[in-house]
Amino acid sequence: MNKTIKNINSKWYLFALAAIICPISAIYFVDLVNMPRNEETLTVFIASCSLENDNLTKLLKENKPDYLRQINVNSRLINDEYYETYLTANLLTADMFILPESKATSLDVGNYFAPIEEATMERYVLAPSYYQEKDVHYGIRLHAKGGTLSNAYFTYSLSEQTDEDYYIFFNLNSMHIGDLSHEKYDTALIFSEVLIDVCDE
Repeated sequence: MNKTIKNINSKWYLFALAAIICPISAIYFVDLVNMPRNEETLTVFIASCSLENDNLTKLLKENKPDYLRQINVNSRLINDEYYETYLTANLLTADMFILPESKATSLDVGNYFAPIEEATMERYVLAPSYYQEKDVHYGIRLHAKGGTLSNAYFTYSLSEQTDEDYYIFFNLNSMHIGDLSHEKYDTALIFSEVLIDVCDE
């Protein structure tokens, strides 16, 4: 008995360590189980002249379907020296992209963005204008050059001299683009309709 007590006393730090690790592990496991799955998360990547996205995030949350548990809005300044790094990372994970034309033309859009069938898109957006390469539609216009430079949701440009068209693109592998990729959910397409309605050209 004394030997057992002596062994316990000599290794008290192991019991203390276990008392700390076990609750932390339990909390981590619960968080992991409750974490939104891929189909419950939608991410938007924006390249513009402002990092402010609170109003946009609020707008999307107000229009989200019940199944969607998390909305991420990742903003980058178009003149950020690390812009390409951020874009590359988001090309793998984001569902929607809001890009100026100059940034879109620097990409091989067919490798990343879903082709848009007019019949499908026109169920969501009335008479959309498209970003096109090699006779294939890849984006829908959100802002036309010469329009208002900013609104409550976006800052397209800081001056008329640098203004350009902005387009919404959809990740080829997104789980939220409905008939564009034979997916169950079409939330990204619904969000494009919402955005175009509030962001007058």
